[in-house]
Amino acid sequence: FNSDKVRATLKSLGALNGQMLPLMIFELSRLLESNPRFTSFYYQEKIYFYDKVNIGVAIDFGEGLKVAVIKDANRLMPIDIYKTLMHYSMKYMKNKLTIEEVSEGTVTITDLSGDNILNFQPLINQNQTIIFGFGGNSCLPGHPMSITGVFDHRVLSGRDVATFLTELKDKILSYESQNFSNLK
Repeated sequence: FNSDKVRATLKSLGALNGQMLPLMIFELSRLLESNPRFTSFYYQEKIYFYDKVNIGVAIDFGEGLKVAVIKDANRLMPIDIYKTLMHYSMKYMKNKLTIEEVSEGTVTITDLSGDNILNFQPLINQNQTIIFGFGGNSCLPGHPMSITGVFDHRVLSGRDVATFLTELKDKILSYESQNFSNLK
């Protein structure tokens, strides 16, 4: 999907420093809350459900991959998610992320859109059912983005994931021309 109109909305509102990731995490977290199988895992012939939406965000600025976890992401507004991401980024750069800050993820995302990678396939983390890959390419017209879901077929079906991804995309695109007070 093209993200240029959503980015224009963010810019015109002066919201989230123009970044898409906090908005995408915000909408993702709400969908995860209403789709509990996405925050579960399969182990020894059983499906176990988490009671939280803790979104792990893969960070790698050249000092090794770390997955910082935004706890109870579904209870946060986009600006709170943005501030948490900035906080974790600074701690990552200083090698100061604590074990508590990289633990208890129930689902993970990785975002390579800043590197102009439109499509890729991330790997599912242990004790999770799905990982989301956010891609994008600012060099192409419309600044296209992609959302990939790599998932455990023992828990989710292709139809489940397709429906979820379509709904997530539609929620993100709903920001194209509307004024949203929750972005600031």
